[in-house]
Amino acid sequence: MLGYGALKFGGPSLCYLRRCCPPGVIAGALCCVALSGLMPAAAEQLYKWTDEEGNVHFSQTPPPAAERREVETLEIRAAPPSGVGGGNAQETLQGLDERRAKRAEESERQAKTKEEEALRKQNCESARQRVQALSGFKRLRHKQADGEYRYYTEEERNSEIESAQAVADEFCS
Repeated sequence: MLGYGALKFGGPSLCYLRRCCPPGVIAGALCCVALSGLMPAAAEQLYKWTDEEGNVHFSQTPPPAAERREVETLEIRAAPPSGVGGGNAQETLQGLDERRAKRAEESERQAKTKEEEALRKQNCESARQRVQALSGFKRLRHKQADGEYRYYTEEERNSEIESAQAVADEFCS
């Protein structure tokens, strides 16, 4: 018959552990060992692919070769245990895609705004040069459809200057 102290668990006897360690240390160590199995892996590998119909799929297994058109492998860092952070990997990936789309839209909008501003500045400069050219000459001539030149009257010249000034005011304001 074995005595209580002779019972071994692959290491020191249980009796020895009870004598040298306080009960809280043993319980804490056992809890740590038990909970370490519940922690998620350091990183998960997810697959995102689009099928022939244009539907986007997310899974932890690679897509069947017949269904996939384009496949993206994503590394996901460990998430907190469920109930702590909420959501799943697919929701996280969709949120990332939405943020990417918003950033892309914002950068497109900024590029378009810069392009419009540059065009507006160029139009302003052209309009100012036209006003200056029209104002600098007393006699202005205009080429007609038959190839002959005709000089503007004073009223026509003033009308052209006013029109050019209105365009300059519009682009330079």
